[in-house]
Amino acid sequence: MLKLISLLIMFIILGLTDIKTKKINIIWLAFFGILGISEKIYLGENIAEALLAGVLTWIILYIISIITREKIGKGDALLFGITGIYLNIFDNISLLFYSFLLVGVFSLIMLVLKKADRKTEIPFLPFVGISYLLMQLNIV
Repeated sequence: MLKLISLLIMFIILGLTDIKTKKINIIWLAFFGILGISEKIYLGENIAEALLAGVLTWIILYIISIITREKIGKGDALLFGITGIYLNIFDNISLLFYSFLLVGVFSLIMLVLKKADRKTEIPFLPFVGISYLLMQLNIV
């Protein structure tokens, strides 16, 4: 329950910031990263596994960010590094997949309705938050 509350608060704060500024606040990310590690210690869970999940996801997405010239931002890569602390590697990859799926469907709808073009930047973090909520409700 602690993980659920922490992640939902993180997605709300960072999602609103991403919508407003198109940037992810690194201070909030650091705060939630430290909070996630603290929760693992408090609950007696495996910290090494949590850090490995976070670091692996972050490295992969960071490399993709460089290759794609930040079509996936470095902040998004770091976000999934932080979610990896809270989630196991499989849930973190599922979260990434569902987030891409949702933003892809949204983008397609916006293109069809001619409300956006291929160069329109869409904040990604709100879709991560929605995907996490859908995962918790067992909808996806």
